[in-house]
Formats: sequence, structure tokens, C-alpha cells
Amino acid sequence: MAPRTEFVMASVLLAALLLVIVFATVVHGGDGFQLQSVAASLKWTPAASLAALLASLAATAWHRRAVMQGKRWRAGGMTLRTLLLLFLSFPLLLAVWALTVIWVELRWAAQPASWQDVTAWLPAIIVYCSAIAVVFGAVPAFAIEYFACRRYLRRSMDATTSKP
Repeated sequence: MAPRTEFVMASVLLAALLLVIVFATVVHGGDGFQLQSVAASLKWTPAASLAALLASLAATAWHRRAVMQGKRWRAGGMTLRTLLLLFLSFPLLLAVWALTVIWVELRWAAQPASWQDVTAWLPAIIVYCSAIAVVFGAVPAFAIEYFACRRYLRRSMDATTSKP
């Protein structure tokens, strides 16, 4: 598998896993993991996974441009760039995902509510989910993503230096 593909897949899986763990922990506090909270968190994982996908693709493209300019990145810097892109894109993608889910529910609901009633809570949910993601997910994401970035940089450097 190519280094970029491996890095993107690791970032997407990391984001999905951290979202499920953080959501299940925040919702049920000290009660431990419950199947209901894990199932409820799965409806938000597409937004986090898509944010991680876009952030990792952008970070690797950014890294390629830096390599062409002769600059060398370290794993910590790449991790910070990737997480910055992820946390900046997450609220927008969360809003798009929530609006899509709301539209589908309103379209096929037996007794749909009005669009204004349903979207009244959307800004608050986006702010709260984004804040929870940053507060509870930044440190674990940095700790794990660091190793993914380090592996990517090492493998991409091996791939470029081994060519004749």
C-alpha cells in the first residue's frame, strides 16, 4: 500500500474511532460504554471521517509541495497541520451531514415537523459537537496521529530515496 493511502486510511479510522469513544464517554459519563451510546455515535462518524479524509489528503498534498521546495517536515508539525485542517473542516462537514440527515428524515417521516423547528437547534449542536471534539479529542488525536505522520514521512522518504 502506498504511504499516502495508508496515512489517509489511518487518519479516517482514527477519527471515526475517537468520535465513537468520545461521544459514548461524554453522553454516558462514568456509566461506562453502553451499546445505545455507541450506536448513537455512529450517525456522526461520516462527518468526522470525511473531515479526516479531506484533512489528510490536504496535508499530504501540502507535504508534497514542501518537499518540492526543498523543505523537510517533522512528524509533530505534520500532525499539527493535519489536526488543524481536521478541526477547521469538522464544523462545516458536520453541518452538511446534519442537514442531509434532517432532509432525509423530513422527506420520509410519517408526520414531519417544519424545517424551521428542526433546524433551530442545528447551530448549537454544531458548536457543542465541535467544542467537545476539540476538548476531548485533540490530545488523543495528536498522540495517535503523530505516529501515523511519522510512519508516513518515513515511508514517503524511503519511497523517494530508493528510486534510481
